[in-house]
Amino acid sequence: SPNTIHPIFLLRSLQVARGKLKNGFAAVRPPGHHCECDSPLGFCFFNSVAVATRAVQRSTDNNVKKVLIVDWDVHHGNGTQHMFYEDESVMYVSLHRQDQGQFYPGGQCGDIDRVGGFHNPAARGTNLNIGFTSKVSQKAVERPTVANANKTEAARVARAGDGDRNGGTTSPQAPSDPLADPL
Repeated sequence: SPNTIHPIFLLRSLQVARGKLKNGFAAVRPPGHHCECDSPLGFCFFNSVAVATRAVQRSTDNNVKKVLIVDWDVHHGNGTQHMFYEDESVMYVSLHRQDQGQFYPGGQCGDIDRVGGFHNPAARGTNLNIGFTSKVSQKAVERPTVANANKTEAARVARAGDGDRNGGTTSPQAPSDPLADPL
C-alpha cells in the first residue's frame, strides 16, 4: 500500500546493519523520495528510505552512523534531499532528469550546485545531484566530495522507476524509464 512504510524495507536494512545478512534488497514501491518532512508529495506518503536510514543510525544493535543514499530515478528525490541536507552523517546522491528544473518535481533543488550544508558547514559536500537532460548525457560528473562516500558504513538505494518519457504517465508505446535506455 502506498500509505504505509514497507516493513520489509526496514527489516532488511536493520538485518544488514546488524550483520545478520551480508546484503539485502527490497523491491518496494514507492521509496517515498518526494515526501517532505511535513507533507506528502508525488504519490509518496512516507519517505521509506529516510525512515530506514534513521532506524539504522539510531539502532543500538549496530555501529552504523554514516549512510550513503543513492537515489536513481527519472525524478529528483526532493524530499530525501531536504531531510538530510544539513546532516553530515548522510551522503545523498541523486541521478535524475533535470531539464533546467522543468521536469517534476521542478525548481532548482535538483541542480548540481545544491551540495548540502547551507547552515551546517560540516554537511557541505554531502549532497550530490547528477541531473540529466532528456537526452541522457554521457559526461561524467567528478567532485572531490564523492570520495567521502567510501567512508560510509551503510548504503540505501532508492530506485523508484515511476516515470517515463511522458512526464510520469505510463504508456505502452514507450519504455517505462528513459534512464534505462541504452546510451
